[in-house]
Amino acid sequence: MGLVFNPVAGENAFGKAAAHLIGVIEREFERQGVAVSLYRISRAKEGISLAQRAVNEGCSVVAAAGGDGTVNEVLNGIVGKGVLLGVIPIGTTNVFARQISMPLDLNKKSDLEKTVEIIKKCNTIQIDLGLAGERYFLLMAGVGFDAMVVKEVKPLIKKVFRGLAYPLTALRLVLKCESSLFQIVLDESHLSKNAYFVLIGNSKYYSGRFSIASYADIQDGFLDVCIFKKKNFFDIFRHSAGILTGRHLNFADVDYYQAKEINVFSERKLLVQVDGEVLGSTPMKFKVVPLCQSVVVP
Repeated sequence: MGLVFNPVAGENAFGKAAAHLIGVIEREFERQGVAVSLYRISRAKEGISLAQRAVNEGCSVVAAAGGDGTVNEVLNGIVGKGVLLGVIPIGTTNVFARQISMPLDLNKKSDLEKTVEIIKKCNTIQIDLGLAGERYFLLMAGVGFDAMVVKEVKPLIKKVFRGLAYPLTALRLVLKCESSLFQIVLDESHLSKNAYFVLIGNSKYYSGRFSIASYADIQDGFLDVCIFKKKNFFDIFRHSAGILTGRHLNFADVDYYQAKEINVFSERKLLVQVDGEVLGSTPMKFKVVPLCQSVVVP
């Protein structure tokens, strides 16, 4: 088994990160009789090439030990190769691990043992992936405001406040948020919307336990599209409160659709993020790739 490990996953203000766990994780795999080849990430975006290396060296299972960004990189290194994706959640929010019901606190001996046991058993499901341009994603893609937040969040803020870093950065950027005229093509339907944020979800979860694409299903062959329209900056607070309470889809200025292919155009270039990493800017084509990846699950 190949283990792609991000030593700075989950780093906090005191410098404590996932690096202290790697020896414990390796020893637990050894105790349970699983041979592991370790691939340690040493620079940004190296996870893709390390996952490809693991495949080329004969690994039939490649596990990502890190956060959602690490999982995304490993996915993009193995997709289409007939290799199983494993998830060892040691990041800040671990949204995909939550989606597939993996144990979440590997500092607990019981959660660590269970995680290794799950990967050892190799019980799998086939899941859909989203494709943004040429980049695959497991969770979601965001256009507009949330991508701006992803770009602007400061490393120190992330270390200190961890999961709260993104909401705090969003508060700082509210007054800078502007709507744009979107032209959105959903399969054969054309929409014209004045909006500040478009979410394209493969998974229902967003930033921990919160859900924006509330009806998204990683096995249904569709991407879910949630469009947030805005007249003034108070709407952002109202929408945020709606997301926190699960009521945002009841708002008249929040639209929800499902499609297999989405083309997003905007009158001015807007940032696009996938699985919490800035990918590029509009225009961007998104599509679902049905049941194309096997994932190890409990």
